[in-house]
Amino acid sequence: MKKAFKVIGIAILSLMIIGFIMNGTDDVVNTATDKASNSLAAESIEAYEISYRNEDYMSAQAHANLAAQFYLQASEEADYKIWLEKAKEAEAKAMKQLGL
Repeated sequence: MKKAFKVIGIAILSLMIIGFIMNGTDDVVNTATDKASNSLAAESIEAYEISYRNEDYMSAQAHANLAAQFYLQASEEADYKIWLEKAKEAEAKAMKQLGL
């Protein structure tokens, strides 16, 4: 009987330790994912600005949408909304440029 309690106690302790380690890992992974998303968003914004300055509005729209999606991945709603709106503006200019 004592052996059974020892085994159960060790199993519970092991599960608690594994849970603690996995929880800490999630935070590290989430932080790394957010940093990567923000970095990719910054690259998309740079490409958007180049495209927009050169009046390539279809490309600008694509890059603005990418930036919005990267901000969405990073759970940054304010930036997501900003870039979604910029994508809509670029789309409108592209349509006008194409005569549509």
